Amino acid sequence: SCDYEDIAYDAYSTDYCPSVADGELLALKQINAYYAKCPETAIVLSGYSEGATVLGNVLAGDSGDVTCPTRGHAGLTETKSGVSCNIAAVTLFGNPRHTANQPYNALNGGAGQANSYRDAGGLARLAAYSPRLQDYCNIDDLVCAPGLGANTVEAHTNYFQLYNAQAAKYIADTVKGYSKDKYCSVATSSSSSSASA
Repeated sequence: SCDYEDIAYDAYSTDYCPSVADGELLALKQINAYYAKCPETAIVLSGYSEGATVLGNVLAGDSGDVTCPTRGHAGLTETKSGVSCNIAAVTLFGNPRHTANQPYNALNGGAGQANSYRDAGGLARLAAYSPRLQDYCNIDDLVCAPGLGANTVEAHTNYFQLYNAQAAKYIADTVKGYSKDKYCSVATSSSSSSASA
């Protein structure tokens, strides 16, 4: 059915890079399978910490990562048709690849620079998802904004206690205003409508 699904993979802090790579491959496979099954469905993606890295890599690719070796995935491309057109909203929380001063940054840690970052190409691909994307970073989060604030574990782990309502409202409003035509060009003919290549 076209309903909620978890992207299930083994998230390990002790074997981080292989875990991110596995998560990225599984997420790409699952998101594409969901799109094939439900091509008219608005897709919402959300990831926390390592899951934020996984989803960011799915959207923008894994290039420029100083923490993990690059595997060469270039990210879902914004095209005139396909799964990227159906992504209606994305929320990332406590992102280990958070990059300072991006148009999609949210909260008071927007100026924070995580220790791992994206290159210019990856940032451009991620920015293409604005305004469908918000990257939530608390100023005191030691993962997404190291050195910017108090650098606490609590600030990294309390996103859902503090910002759940804000994120839910953002997702609801973004999905409500979502239109595939808004993000992807759709050509029409006199007898039918089809996505142009």
